[in-house]
Amino acid sequence: MRGLADSITGFLDADERGKDREGRVLARRRVRRLGVEFFATQDTRRVECVRRLITTAVGTWGVEELEVAVKPAPWRRRKVPYFFHAPQGLRGDGDARPPSRRLTKLTLRNCPPAASLRLLGALTTLVLHDLPESTQAFVYDRLFTSGFLHLKKLHLKNCHCMGLALVVDAPPSSTVTELVVDRCSFLYIDLRNATSLEDLACIDNEKPLLILFKNVPCLRRVHLSFSANSGAYVADAQYPLLPYRYNLDWLLHSDRISSLVARFTGPERWVLPAQVSTRLRNLRRLLIADVPSTWDISWPRLLLQAAPSLETLHVHIAQARRPAEEEHAAADQPPGRREIIWPPATFRHRKLGELVVAGFGRTLGQVRFVRYVVKACKALRRVELLRHGEVRYDGLWEWEVARQQGGERHWSKQVELVIKKQILCGRNWFREDVEVVLG
Repeated sequence: MRGLADSITGFLDADERGKDREGRVLARRRVRRLGVEFFATQDTRRVECVRRLITTAVGTWGVEELEVAVKPAPWRRRKVPYFFHAPQGLRGDGDARPPSRRLTKLTLRNCPPAASLRLLGALTTLVLHDLPESTQAFVYDRLFTSGFLHLKKLHLKNCHCMGLALVVDAPPSSTVTELVVDRCSFLYIDLRNATSLEDLACIDNEKPLLILFKNVPCLRRVHLSFSANSGAYVADAQYPLLPYRYNLDWLLHSDRISSLVARFTGPERWVLPAQVSTRLRNLRRLLIADVPSTWDISWPRLLLQAAPSLETLHVHIAQARRPAEEEHAAADQPPGRREIIWPPATFRHRKLGELVVAGFGRTLGQVRFVRYVVKACKALRRVELLRHGEVRYDGLWEWEVARQQGGERHWSKQVELVIKKQILCGRNWFREDVEVVLG
């Protein structure tokens, strides 16, 4: 830290070329992005040196994207918290382009933000990484109530907290439209007031989160990626709500969603085959991705029955196995992997027009699911079954399902005819208006 402080001081002093008539420092540097990484310390002189660098970069060099990473000192027994404060003197008095309006993206690693962050009036993206377990709940609460003028995207990655809930209680003037919770320790998210929120992603979590959709009138796109181990159904005294999260009603209790990505995995199927009481009236596009080949893939019919306006259904099966192996493994399966026994139903869907199944292995469960969709969806005209298929993501919200490059055709002509007959023909029905494409 002593060497870093001396280097920064010399670096800054060499850049100063004097001042103009109004007393502003003239600098030769123009920097768009800056990353600063240092060890946590209680030495005031060294901390002030880093603050001077940040203030100069944002106020003079015109930095638009700033990343501050605080590394924990392994030789210290007691952790030294370092709160990031807005650079001093960035009010921009008398400047046609105030310095505080240049910084648009801020990334903080192991460095909780202070309340003064609201002075960065042009901030549109805030990313928080690796906040420790000692972080108080109010640190997250004020992210939504501090009065950011232009904040659009808020990402929380591997963040921890002393509390169990992430409460979003934003004022009507809030401009946050995108919230990403990635590998965080929260047990549930309370969307109490999020009137501007349009995109929500909860990804790479080891346990399903309980999401309370209360006031989210603009929510349109949701991306959920959860995994649960074999002990998912065991009640825990510390987390009493845990067993109830695996009912889809607790994950999708909102009728505003128009696009949904659901990536539910685990050694055993933890999604309960219980009817979804919430009507997903606006859902148009649905992707069920990374489904383990050992699961009964028919559970998405719960979402199909709850979404009367669904137009596109994509299903991706990970690591599909051959039918012989599947039948041999089915003889001794735990309860989480057994076939779901559905009661007889006369359900009919009138909007779904496209079904794509990637990783199709022609197992009995997969054929039954596709057969059910073909029979129940009257508007369905095209079914695409890809043996070697993959999902190509464009960010968190957009995707396409396509055949893997280099993947060879798996089915012979004779097998293709058998598959089409299994899917299109029933005891007292036949869909000759549906095109089945195998790849």
